[in-house]
Amino acid sequence: MQDVNGLRQIFSIGAFAAAIAAFYFLYQRQLGAVAFFLLSIYFLYLAMGQISGRKGRKPGRGKKT
Repeated sequence: MQDVNGLRQIFSIGAFAAAIAAFYFLYQRQLGAVAFFLLSIYFLYLAMGQISGRKGRKPGRGKKT
């Protein structure tokens, strides 16, 4: 199990470096796509949360007064 966590950390660092490189490329080209790129990363994060089974707050389960 420890090998999986190390591999996940390596891939996370690689993905972060690729995202920084893409962000710099878009900023350098001044394509106006930086906002779209950031939104796509956010929506990818949300989709990965749905795939992994992470659930948000369910309606009606707030604080009871």
